[in-house]
Amino acid sequence: MLVLPGSLSLPAARQLNLIVRRFQGAWLLMEDRMPGCVLRVASADFQVDDFLKTSTLHPCNVYRRAEPRGQTGKLNNKTGMTVIVSEANGDALARQVQDAAAFLEQNRGEINRLRSYVGNEGITLDFGIWSKEVLGQYNYLPPRLLRLAGELEVGIELSIYHGDECSP
Repeated sequence: MLVLPGSLSLPAARQLNLIVRRFQGAWLLMEDRMPGCVLRVASADFQVDDFLKTSTLHPCNVYRRAEPRGQTGKLNNKTGMTVIVSEANGDALARQVQDAAAFLEQNRGEINRLRSYVGNEGITLDFGIWSKEVLGQYNYLPPRLLRLAGELEVGIELSIYHGDECSP
């Protein structure tokens, strides 16, 4: 039986819906799997507060240019926000893609309005996925998602996170 930091066993961690990953020799305990897909919006001149006054989008994170970023002390060079599009975990890309396509369809008007605030380069769908630790990793994005993103001029990014997931 694997014992994790704090004398927590792997089965107990699973019962608490914790995800256990090994990364660079250390055990990581996470309350959730990787956030699925998010809409990232950023621009040097983005007036995020003005946009959000009348927006139906609800960001999970807002940051402003020239304010400190996290605990690093570095300053943000852009103003932006992050909106959760899919909470499907990092092992469920197909579900993230379905959620993202539905999000784009349902929020077409808001995304068009958003573009007037940030331009064509500032809107990206970011899919968070786990590395499969194989020789080649192939991730498929269907035409429906690509068409919707293209029509709305939304970029697509795959963020691949490394670490070995522990199996029970």
